[in-house]
Amino acid sequence: MPKHENKIDTLLTAVLICAMLKQTSGLSETNIIEILTDDDIVGLLTIYDALSIIEKKSLATLNDGIFKISEAGESLFNEFSAKIPPKILENCILKAKNANQLSLLKKSVNWEIEKLKKGYNFNLNYINEMGGGDILSLKIYSPSYESAVKMQENFLKNPVDVFERIMFIFMRDYD
Repeated sequence: MPKHENKIDTLLTAVLICAMLKQTSGLSETNIIEILTDDDIVGLLTIYDALSIIEKKSLATLNDGIFKISEAGESLFNEFSAKIPPKILENCILKAKNANQLSLLKKSVNWEIEKLKKGYNFNLNYINEMGGGDILSLKIYSPSYESAVKMQENFLKNPVDVFERIMFIFMRDYD
């Protein structure tokens, strides 16, 4: 199938979006677009048409830029989900869960790659959600951008483990 042809139509795109919303605590429009345009699953115009259907039919609610599935959306998913190719459905749900975890993580952790005159810093800040400020701030120098990106990728694989290990090192003899 040529890359410019959509693999699923507008209604099934709405069903696919409902499937992703059902498996997460919500997604932004940007998350939805990134997931569905990846691998040319759906074209951008089809996504916007599907989002329009979702809003008109109240298949999801939109609060603070986050779509969350409604009962009507769950009903639509239950009725039509079998028409979506299983591999596409699984892949999109997995990507949606990852995007959701990442957006939740961004509420409690900030990270960035900072360019220096020579090299890069991978900056990491765990935020104190109770009282503001940082619980832990860390800068790691990297001579190349590629190694800084690798640090970021390794961090994103398990950010909680990184925090726990660092805290354990500093707090192990604390009673």
